[in-house]
Amino acid sequence: MGILQGRPREAHKSGTTIAVLTDAIRHSAEATDEPVREGLADVHFFRVMLADDANREEFVDALMKALAGAGIGEYANVDADRLRKGPGYIELGAWIGSQDMALRMMGLCKLWGLCDLITPATLGVTGDNAEKLAGSGMVMLVLTDLGAQELAPELARD
Repeated sequence: MGILQGRPREAHKSGTTIAVLTDAIRHSAEATDEPVREGLADVHFFRVMLADDANREEFVDALMKALAGAGIGEYANVDADRLRKGPGYIELGAWIGSQDMALRMMGLCKLWGLCDLITPATLGVTGDNAEKLAGSGMVMLVLTDLGAQELAPELARD
């Protein structure tokens, strides 16, 4: 099983988020057919696990700063309103500048209770069809009530 190590990267306005994000990841193992155990977030392509010294408050603060205003990113913009509507890893990857980092960010948000994930597996899709769905963008996040309160407080009142 392959191991992907988190490494800080730079990317436009969201560079701070990425540095915090990758510091918070202990490792991400490739996805397997085994059930996902507690403490792992399955983002279809691999699984995300928190580092022992992961700092949730620092991560949330950095993500909120990146979302502030227009949420200007590398190739696309994602603000709090768009995050609340449930973007996928392709859109978040365009914002951050890396689909890999977008998936890791989604995994951290899941592990910290900020979002739920929609993947082929959550829809009951397996095998080749799951790969096709995931490859076309069907790995998405949906903010939880807690996530909406913390990441989009001005929108959580609706």
